[in-house]
Amino acid sequence: MQKKICFKCNLIFELSNFYYFKRKEKSYCDNYCKDCRKIDWKIKRLIREQKLINQGYYSIHNYRINEFADYKEYCRIRSSTYNEKYDKARKKKGIDLASDYYIRQLIKKDKSLKGVQIPKELIEFYRINLLLKREIQKHLN
Repeated sequence: MQKKICFKCNLIFELSNFYYFKRKEKSYCDNYCKDCRKIDWKIKRLIREQKLINQGYYSIHNYRINEFADYKEYCRIRSSTYNEKYDKARKKKGIDLASDYYIRQLIKKDKSLKGVQIPKELIEFYRINLLLKREIQKHLN
């Protein structure tokens, strides 16, 4: 396994701990490890937010809404269509695939268990039981 030194923290990591960038001209591995790069991004965002707050805005979002009409329209469209259409499709997919979230909701209705206390084995048991019931209903109809 290849290793590389982070230019910021001077520690040696495997290449999987570095971001890999693909550009049209060339592809390369970042010189900062993922943790150092995330810290840099957070610092840059905080600096940008502070500059906007000094200019009189509440946040980056507030700045974008006030300065860019397209962003305001984007937010309006995203909030209205995303919630109605996407959520219905996502919930239906969760029910069809018998996702963990859907199974937890069923267990909560049946039992007085909280979501955190539900063991994985019980979720898997409910999932198998539900899928078997669905198959039986298909063959009966």
